[in-house]
Amino acid sequence: MYHNKIINLIPSTITLVSITLSTMIALSACSHIDTCLMSIPTYYILCRLSYFGCNKLAERIVSPFANALGKYVSRKQNEAVEEAISNYQTSIIGSELMVEEVKSQSERIINVPEEDHTQIQPENIIIMEQIKRDECEKLELVLTYTRNIFFHLGFGEGEVTQIVECVRYFVCNKNVLCPDILCIKRRNDVTQASLKNFAWNISRQYSIDGTTTAQFVKYTFKEWFKETDISSIVKTLRNTKGHHAVEINENILKVRA
Repeated sequence: MYHNKIINLIPSTITLVSITLSTMIALSACSHIDTCLMSIPTYYILCRLSYFGCNKLAERIVSPFANALGKYVSRKQNEAVEEAISNYQTSIIGSELMVEEVKSQSERIINVPEEDHTQIQPENIIIMEQIKRDECEKLELVLTYTRNIFFHLGFGEGEVTQIVECVRYFVCNKNVLCPDILCIKRRNDVTQASLKNFAWNISRQYSIDGTTTAQFVKYTFKEWFKETDISSIVKTLRNTKGHHAVEINENILKVRA
């Protein structure tokens, strides 16, 4: 995939930049060419050590945020699942009571053999399992689309993980996860229009209303939308004029990554 090719080029790019920097530093620090050539490996090693040190420091900073976000999302998801199960059980009990009441009021004109009733429950189980499989497949396609988009835009692993968890909560609960621990750094080459198009593409698959989608945009990508009202975001969720890194696409589930 495209973003994987970019990721594979990163080590070569870093090496090239390190050699260039070490050469420039050596040329500026040394007056004689012989001394300069001897100093380049030293400066190269210092550049590499500096890069790895900064990289490790960044991982230590981002990892706690990503882990804390994962635990927060899991807790919220468990609460949502328990609530859904409780509501489902309540509806089932209500349906059973209604059926019993109808049966007690009037007798069936046609007597259905008892063995036919035994087929109802297994058929319902099969239907429910198929619906569950379809929903799981749909969710996985949406999350894969999310990962591909933000890796392509140059976001780091920790940031992509946070965005994916926000998307998971958004589409599963049709609500917005807005914890204070989100740490997604703004990039000037990623525009508001692209982020709004991404959110619209996702919400379209689950028929989520514009206001909730705008809230998702504002709270997930808060560094981009600090001074933007939700009402303004709602009015411009679809951006089709001009070229954007993320275009409007109503059929993201039909393209398997």
